[in-house]
Amino acid sequence: MTRTVGAGVMIAAAVALAILLAMLMFAQTADFGELGSLDALTCQTLPVRPATTRSDPQVYHCRADIAGSYAPADLALLAPVFRDSLVVAANGVTVGQARLNQWQMPGRLATLPAMIAIPRSLLRPGRNRIDIAVTGLAGRTPSLGRLYVGREAEVIRKFRQLWFVAEVLPTLILGGQAALALMCVTIWNRRRREAAFGWFALVLCFDTLRGSPIIPALGVDAPSISYWSLLVPFSSAAYLMFARALAGAPFRGRSWLPWSGPVLVAAAAAFATPVVATRFLMPIGIMIIGGNLLAAAVVLAGGWRRGVPGARLVCLCTILFMALVAHDVLLLLQVIEGQIAIARPGLLVLLIAMITLMINRFTGAMAELDRTADTLRIRTAEIEAQLRRADLKLRQQREMTILAQERARLMRDLHDGLGGDMVAVLALAERSDGAGPEIAFHARAALADMRLIIASLEDYGGDLAMALGAWKERAEPQIVAAGMILHWQIGDLGDTLQFGPAQVLDILRILQEALTNVIHHARAASITVGAFLLADGLALTFADDGDGLAGSSRVGRGLANMRSRANVLGGELEITSTSAGTSIVLHVPLVQTR
Repeated sequence: MTRTVGAGVMIAAAVALAILLAMLMFAQTADFGELGSLDALTCQTLPVRPATTRSDPQVYHCRADIAGSYAPADLALLAPVFRDSLVVAANGVTVGQARLNQWQMPGRLATLPAMIAIPRSLLRPGRNRIDIAVTGLAGRTPSLGRLYVGREAEVIRKFRQLWFVAEVLPTLILGGQAALALMCVTIWNRRRREAAFGWFALVLCFDTLRGSPIIPALGVDAPSISYWSLLVPFSSAAYLMFARALAGAPFRGRSWLPWSGPVLVAAAAAFATPVVATRFLMPIGIMIIGGNLLAAAVVLAGGWRRGVPGARLVCLCTILFMALVAHDVLLLLQVIEGQIAIARPGLLVLLIAMITLMINRFTGAMAELDRTADTLRIRTAEIEAQLRRADLKLRQQREMTILAQERARLMRDLHDGLGGDMVAVLALAERSDGAGPEIAFHARAALADMRLIIASLEDYGGDLAMALGAWKERAEPQIVAAGMILHWQIGDLGDTLQFGPAQVLDILRILQEALTNVIHHARAASITVGAFLLADGLALTFADDGDGLAGSSRVGRGLANMRSRANVLGGELEITSTSAGTSIVLHVPLVQTR
């Protein structure tokens, strides 16, 4: 998927580049067929006033005639390309002037076109003479491209076409550069190891400052030297650093050498005269720019060979941009003719390449996140399956352990309870000496104990009140048969305490043991059973109004068994006995571990 997205982005970048070049070619070969032309080359055959000194500007005087077929109408003269100032006179009367220094307009895609109106009041029937004075700044030769003349409305329409390419489009590009610079700085600030984005942000900052229309308003430039154009060599050095970072080239001490050239040129420009700046520093600056761009292309080509992502696209765009820069240098040196400097829109090639690189990085990161998420989902599913299997195994082991513990408890309870009673029944039966009542007693005790065991196995959901209620139903017939009255005082026990079968059996056995002792030994008239929830646990009470424990056989194995079961519960058993009766209180703490 990443390769598909990357290919789509590159195709889109190629289409955008083709559209851009088509626009430039259209602007370069604009159709001025509706306008008449004045051949500016004939101006060079007219007398030239030479400069008296090398620092004086040179002036070319040109002359042309226009037919009177345009009259009576307001005419206009259109000069797409000229350097550096233009003064126009019609029939000896100055009608307008325009001033422009190509080197002081680095933010433009071309020299700004000039349009000078020629009012109809200055025109006469027949031929009219047009005088043109072209002045070059100190150290530079004036130049004038082809001139066009026509009705003012037609000239304005052509002028606006050139103005869009020379003024409006550069402003849009500068805004895009500033936005992309902010994005690159943000990426570099968040990911310092992405040094390429930081260096490219510096390239864009230099170029945005150089081309900003605000710069001339600061008053830093001299009338004849564009100090802000010195940012171009610095921008090329920063671009070389960007190429090294993108290609993964190691940074050493000599990696900073490309900055020495721009620094020396800037220092020399601070003290140079306009002639020296134009004839010497400007060519040196152009060589520095070309050398840095060439070095950047070589470094990127090395990264391309090593398979560095994005190096191929940026390398090709750098080579194309170098060709566009060479075109502009030849244009400004008047080696070739043209109307538009295309290095500035050519910078869009690098911007598109960088945007493409950012999109590829982003889509690559998203694809990597998707792969990581898929891997995590698969791994999570595997771990969940392992945990489920482990949990199932643990639950099975726990159930087996609980069953084994419950089996052991039942065996112990049957042995200690029913086993003892059945042994006593067997021994009494073998004696055959009229021990029928005792046999019946032990048989009933064994039956009651068996019922308690069975009752403890019932599922009360941890509700002790329900277990006590079930015990009451089974014990009440015994109490009535013994001629006693039961007072039931069970309060709201809530759900704080949760008891399992073992705890329920121990509690019920304590109550049953107490009831058995009262029935056989106390000669009581009533019994009171209560259960209350205290701050620290449960209080279970059993009281009778019988003879008490003094001199009674009740102090024996039964009470010892009750204390033993209370200890098993982790509680305490308090027994208070007077001649008015006996009171037994079982304290069970809140925390139950069995």
